[in-house]
Amino acid sequence: MYVRQVSRIYKATETEQNNSFGVSVALDIYGKTLAIGTYQVCLNVEENESDAVYFY
Repeated sequence: MYVRQVSRIYKATETEQNNSFGVSVALDIYGKTLAIGTYQVCLNVEENESDAVYFY
């Protein structure tokens, strides 16, 4: 799974929470841990942009 840069803090709506899944991860890129926390991966087929990843 590729995690793109988190560009905004986002509070998911109830519908979006039902269509997504949350995971607790340590994001490690080039050997450096950038962030540890819960990422919400929203799989919204109604949007044309790629799957968005939000940091809580």
